[in-house]
Parts: sequence; structure tokens; C-alpha cells
Amino acid sequence: MLAARLLLIMLALVCLAGCPSQSNDPTKKSQTVVTITPAAETKFKEFLRDSPGDHIRLSIKDHGENGFQYALNLESPPIPSGAVVQDCQGFTLAVSPRDLVYVEGSTIDWETRLNEPDGFKFDNPNALKSTTEQTTKDRQ
Repeated sequence: MLAARLLLIMLALVCLAGCPSQSNDPTKKSQTVVTITPAAETKFKEFLRDSPGDHIRLSIKDHGENGFQYALNLESPPIPSGAVVQDCQGFTLAVSPRDLVYVEGSTIDWETRLNEPDGFKFDNPNALKSTTEQTTKDRQ
């Protein structure tokens, strides 16, 4: 019993030391879901430059023997109810609870490639292989 209490106290201290503060929306708490490299952060901000208030939604489009296929969508508010929110230096990332188990602990990077189009790269400890689909909302 004492060991369980000590473990809970230690977990609470780790969370207090490592969890970001609340997002701009006081009803949604921010938590760290993925690590975003400086190169990826720069690209996300570029994509959102003309869309203040919008957020990036990260989801798993498909998963199977070939790994995960990720989708990154630029979306207008509101953030869907129940979504896990991560405040990132100047933008917001939202992940549905359904996809959280698959993406948690991942690192998102931006790669400049010689023989292929530049793009986001996922390093996900939960998957063997991955592909990324980048989509944006229609701007009419």
C-alpha cells in the first residue's frame, strides 16, 4: 500500500515537472503527446501563417501489416470534443482519443529529400513502418 502511494506521488511530480500548462481554451488541458522537432515546428507554423486560430489534427488514417498511415489536417476551430490537445510553441496539435494510443511517444520531423518530395517524417515506437498523408482544408 505504501509503495503504491509513493508511486502515485512520484507520477504526480513527474507530470508537474514535464506537462505543459493549459491551452488557450480553459476547458481543454494540454499534454505532451508527440515530440516535434524544430524543423517540423517551422513547417507547421508556415502552414498556419495565414490561418490564425486554426489547429493541426493528427490522426491515423490506416494501420496494418505495413505500419501506420498518418494524416495531418489543417482545421478551423472548434477542436473536436474529447480531443487530446498539445500546445506547441505558437500552434495547437489535436489528436482524437482513438488515435492517441498509436501516436503517443512519436517524434515528428521535417525532412528535405534529394530524390523525393520534402515532407514530415514520423519516428513512432508503436509502429514498424509509416507513411504520411498531408492534407489541408479547402480555402474558398
